[in-house]
Amino acid sequence: TMCTGTLLCLLPLTWLRSLQVLTVPVLLSNVVLLCGISWVYYCAFVQIGTNGVAPNLVAFNWEELPVFFGCAVFSFEGIG
Repeated sequence: TMCTGTLLCLLPLTWLRSLQVLTVPVLLSNVVLLCGISWVYYCAFVQIGTNGVAPNLVAFNWEELPVFFGCAVFSFEGIG
């Protein structure tokens, strides 16, 4: 049923002869995406401005640096 629903949604897109028809929907989707990202940044800055930064926030934790490199190497090996 999931494949049928996807097929029914994507089938009309195969009938397009020119991608110029999609310029307005793509523009609107970019505007919505930009608004969403802006809203996330706005909420983050308001939260930081209201409550401040976490009291025990450490910019760089030297003690856990080997754990970070271990996770990074493991991720690269798993992905690549």
